[in-house]
Amino acid sequence: MSVNDTLRPVSRYFDRVTRPEALVASALQAMRVLTDPAETGAVTLALPQDVQAEAYDWPEEFFADRVWRVRRPAPDPVELAEAVRAVRAADNIP
Repeated sequence: MSVNDTLRPVSRYFDRVTRPEALVASALQAMRVLTDPAETGAVTLALPQDVQAEAYDWPEEFFADRVWRVRRPAPDPVELAEAVRAVRAADNIP
C-alpha cells in the first residue's frame, strides 16, 4: 500500500506500473477509459520513482498518431424541442 492507493476509490481506471514496458498497455487502456462516454472517469497511473528512473527502448508504434473515436448518441427529439422552447422563451426576457 502507498499514498497512490488513496486514489483507487475515485479512479475509474487505476494501475500501478511496476515495469517501464507495462506503461505501454496501461496508457492505451487509460485512453480507452477517457474516451468512452459510458465508462469515462478519472484515470490514475502510479509510477514509482524507481520505475521512472529505468531506461526503456520505447516501440515507435506507441508514438504513432491515433484517432480515438468518441461515440456521441443523437439527442432525444422531445428533450431537444423542450430545450429550444426554453431558450426562445428566455430571449423574451427584457
